[in-house]
Amino acid sequence: GDLALENDHYLTGQEIEKVGEKTYLVRKGSYTACDTPRPAWQFKSLRSKIEEEEYLQSWHTVGFVKGIPVIYFPYFFFPIKNERQTGILVPDIGNSTTNGFSIGNNFFWAITDSQDATFGHKYYEERGHKFDLEYRYIYSADTDGTFIGQFIKDTSDLTQKKRLEWYHQQGLPYSIKGRVN
Repeated sequence: GDLALENDHYLTGQEIEKVGEKTYLVRKGSYTACDTPRPAWQFKSLRSKIEEEEYLQSWHTVGFVKGIPVIYFPYFFFPIKNERQTGILVPDIGNSTTNGFSIGNNFFWAITDSQDATFGHKYYEERGHKFDLEYRYIYSADTDGTFIGQFIKDTSDLTQKKRLEWYHQQGLPYSIKGRVN
């Protein structure tokens, strides 16, 4: 069967059994947030338990990116809450002629309702390890900003590359806005 969950996530399975108000057991199922015939990412598992707006737990799960199996989990736990939640994001896997094979992961920190940060690490086969930080904040309707920092010790040309960016918009009296880039 098919099931569209309240937070724009989609669940299919050979068998879907409702065992509580928002709890489902799924046999030979798949889970994604992509509403397309070939989703950008998808998890397929032999057995799953879904607590709607809370979490998905599954056993013997394979993660697919654009239809290609990329990772296996004997046990998998994935939060599916509507609100922002601190946690590890979906892995990023790729391949290119410049970087070679790459794999990375990000950790999202919901600091407050108006601040969050993402910490990332990505390994490039041809270049080495890259580390990222992105900090976002909103202090009022007209005051917000983003800070971005990246670092890679590039093994392809033996250089260190750093990138720092800061964007800030500040509300001032008389409807004047100050900006820093």
